Amino acid sequence: MAKTSIEYVTYSWSGWRGCQEYHVGCTNCFARELAKRNPTVLGKWGPNGTRVVAADKYWKEPLKWNTQAVFDSQMAGAPVRPRVLWDLSDPFEDWNGVMFDHQGEELGVMVSKGVGLSIDEPYDRPMIMLDVRRRAFSLIDQTPSLDWLLLTKRPQNVLRMLPFVEGSDLSVRRHNVWLGASVSDQETADVLAPELLKHRQLCPVLWLSVEPLIGPIDLRRHLYSDYDRAALDPQMTGNESRAKLDWVVIGGESGPKARPCYVRWIKDIVDQCEDAGVPCYVKQVGSNAWSDSGEGSTAGRLELKHKKGGKKEEWPAEIRKKQLPHFE
Repeated sequence: MAKTSIEYVTYSWSGWRGCQEYHVGCTNCFARELAKRNPTVLGKWGPNGTRVVAADKYWKEPLKWNTQAVFDSQMAGAPVRPRVLWDLSDPFEDWNGVMFDHQGEELGVMVSKGVGLSIDEPYDRPMIMLDVRRRAFSLIDQTPSLDWLLLTKRPQNVLRMLPFVEGSDLSVRRHNVWLGASVSDQETADVLAPELLKHRQLCPVLWLSVEPLIGPIDLRRHLYSDYDRAALDPQMTGNESRAKLDWVVIGGESGPKARPCYVRWIKDIVDQCEDAGVPCYVKQVGSNAWSDSGEGSTAGRLELKHKKGGKKEEWPAEIRKKQLPHFE
């Protein structure tokens, strides 16, 4: 959890490791496969698995990044804002089990002090995810010079979980949080994007991570404001979210079991974003990328040198989009 190869962020970080598969995009989850190599540290996936809290040294890293960002901003004479992507877990997962440390020990909490302890020391109750989430948002508030990209497959949980964060006020926007939802096909987009768009008051950037993209997706109903959507569809009632998406990231699946991703699927989303004036960032075409010219045509698999299809010079020119969101 530090520097990352993901181009649109500076660092990756997570307060705990481990998750439960949630939708079709989770089938070949890289974090789950990575965790199998060291489940004591990275957790065991699934409802009967474990959730492992990161060691204290990792919790101190974002404080260092924030200090460096302040210094860099002073030297540059303009804001320098590193972006931090939450990975290896879902920050809004429903999990009521006990939390463990990186040595496999159950963690507890002394309510009077609000600190985590090993099971071998006196404690009032077992530590739960709520405690760690509260600590994580405290850290986010202590690092105002970092932009935190919180990516979830469970945006419907955000409003329910945030009020438990000590000192949080849902009427106050967190200027350094970009809240994202992870979708993979039309069904997941149509279910999760409306839930995401309910959170306009919480943060300046609402974004979709369309990765892994495993089928064609029409995002137009989620890209336009009510006014714009009414022009596209007279049946719109105006009762949906008034906010459009601020950013869309697209990526084909990587790895040995990667499902096919067609260039036309990516191009269609790129075109939708361009028409709506929404920044779009194509991260990769994936390890199993295909090109065709439409229905009934003969498709051909792209021969790519980059194992994840992440080198834009190897892509068709029309999908080489690397745009970041614009916000105040």
